[in-house]
Amino acid sequence: MPKLVFIDRNFAGRVYPLTIEKTTVGRSDENVLVIRDSSLSARHCEILVNGTEVIVRDLGSRNGTVVDGRMLRNQQSAVKNGQIVRFGLVDARVEIEAAAWSDETNPETAVFDHRRVMRDQRRAQKNPAPTSPAMKLDSAAPAAEGESESKTILAPRPLPAAETAHLSEAPGETREQPRGGRMLLVWLAVALAVVLLAWLLWGRK
Repeated sequence: MPKLVFIDRNFAGRVYPLTIEKTTVGRSDENVLVIRDSSLSARHCEILVNGTEVIVRDLGSRNGTVVDGRMLRNQQSAVKNGQIVRFGLVDARVEIEAAAWSDETNPETAVFDHRRVMRDQRRAQKNPAPTSPAMKLDSAAPAAEGESESKTILAPRPLPAAETAHLSEAPGETREQPRGGRMLLVWLAVALAVVLLAWLLWGRK
């Protein structure tokens, strides 16, 4: 499966798998891959995938789309494994896995390829792809002086509070009120009872 590996210093190593035939890229929320960076246009480009073939098509973006050093403006270009695609000022490397089967197969390589395919299928079953290919890359750190206000980093969706409550507790550990806090409450109750009793006794005299 082809994928984008972002190599910008602010979010190096972030990965976006190209799981669908057409991925739109841009700053607007209408895109499949949203990159909130001021150097990108609202609708910047689209990435077309057919097996191991990847094509990048610029959609008339303001700053253009660059594939392996070649500027695209309302043009498209095939992308090979390892080449760099620049969306505005955001760089990503395209990684394309080799095809599992080759046209020239002999019995030994066929057995090897079959084992590899079966292994990949087992991995896919254990680690299924996300149901939605949509992803947003948002800025988390304030921009330095003179830099663009928006820098992109991967921002995963937050989990509901009910699902994350147990993450702060160690396995087998339950929440309980600190012992010192309970003792303080006991002493306050005792002191209040003593004062009330003294007041009742003093009032009768």
